[in-house]
Amino acid sequence: MVQIGKKINRRVGYVDDGKPKPLYTRYHRDTVQRDLIDQGYYVDIETSEPVLPGYHRTRDNYATGELPEPTDDIEQLRSDLETFGFCLVADALTPEQLDTFRARVDEQARAERRLRLAGFTSASPDGIPTNQFLIALANKGCCFADAIEFSERSVARGELLDQLTTEMLGRDFICNSAAAAIAGPNGTPQALHCGQSMIPKPWPPWPYECFVGFLLDDFSEQNGGTLVIPRSHRILTECGNDPVPPLPPTANVTGPAGSALIMDGRLVHGTGANFTDALRRLIILTFHKPFIRQQEQWGLTLRPDVYANASDKLKARLGFRAWHGGLGGFEGHGEGAVAPLRDDWNAVGELSDESAEEDGAGYTIHAARHAHSAAEFERMRAAGHLLATQDDD
Repeated sequence: MVQIGKKINRRVGYVDDGKPKPLYTRYHRDTVQRDLIDQGYYVDIETSEPVLPGYHRTRDNYATGELPEPTDDIEQLRSDLETFGFCLVADALTPEQLDTFRARVDEQARAERRLRLAGFTSASPDGIPTNQFLIALANKGCCFADAIEFSERSVARGELLDQLTTEMLGRDFICNSAAAAIAGPNGTPQALHCGQSMIPKPWPPWPYECFVGFLLDDFSEQNGGTLVIPRSHRILTECGNDPVPPLPPTANVTGPAGSALIMDGRLVHGTGANFTDALRRLIILTFHKPFIRQQEQWGLTLRPDVYANASDKLKARLGFRAWHGGLGGFEGHGEGAVAPLRDDWNAVGELSDESAEEDGAGYTIHAARHAHSAAEFERMRAAGHLLATQDDD
C-alpha cells in the first residue's frame, strides 16, 4: 500500500544542488516514487483532494477499444503487456470459482471488522476511512493458497497466468504479498505508484515485479476500477536517471468479474475512487524476482496449519526454498533447502461469522491493531459508510 500520510510542501525528488555527493549517495533516494509525488499523483492530507487535479477521473481520456480488453489469446496478452504494461485474462475464474472467492472475502472481511482486527484505508473528504484491506491471504482460505500457486483447482486459467508471470519474472519467482482490497463509496484515489518503486533508477527494460489481480466485481470507470497510466512502464525505463517526464492520461481498468488483471511492475497504477453506492472487490497478488525482500514475511506470519499442508510449490512460491547461491538459506542449508516455520507469531487465520469475540484477542496483531480498528470502525458507522453499516443488516 502506498499512502502519503503527511503534508508535502517541497519537492521530494532528486534535485542537483551542485553539492558533492559522497560515492553513490544521490542514487539511494533517486526513485520513481519521489518523481510521481512531485507530479502530484496523491491526495493532499489536509484537503482530501488530488494534488494533480482530476487524475482519478478518466472519462474520454482514451477511445473505446484503444486499451487492452479481456482475452485468452496468449499472443494478444503478451502484446498488451509489452505495449501497454497490462493485460486482462478473460474468464480466469469460472462462475463457481468466482462465487467461492467472493464468499470467502466477504466472510473474512465481516469477521475481521466484528473482531476489530480490520485494516482500513483511503478516506472520504471528511477523513473517515472507506476501504478495507485483507492481508496475508495465504492464511485465510484454501482458495487463496491455490491462487498463489495458480492452481487450476481454484483458478481456471492458472496455467496461462503461471506462464505469463514466468515469462515476465523468470523461473522461481516468489510471492511478495497476497491481499484483498474492498473499495467502498465516496473514497479518494490511492497515490499512484509502481509495484517495484523500491528499486532505484535507472530501471532495465524488464520488470522486477508482477501484479496479478482477480476482479470479483465488474470493474468500470464509475466504481473506480484500478487506475493505470498506459505505457508508463516503458517511459520509466527510457528516462533512465533523469526525472520522470510528464506522463500520459490515466485510465480505469474495466472488465467483467472473473477476469484477471496482470500488470508489469513498472506500470504506474493505484486504487481508483468508487463513485457508486456499492462495494468493489479485488484480490491482489504481487510476485517478484527471488532475490528481492518480500513485503509479507511469510516465514514468520504463515500459520503452522497452512505450512503443514502446503505443497512444495506453495512453500517455494512463498520464499521458503533457498534460491541460487543459497539466498534465503539458513545455517548453512543452501540452494534448494526448505526453511522451517517460526512458531512465535500467531497470525490471523480463516475467520467466519461464527468466530468468537475472544478468539480475536489471541492473535499477535490484536494488541497493536484492536483499539485503532475499533475507533475507525465506529467513525465509519457514525458517518453511515457502507462497510460499517452493512453489518447491521
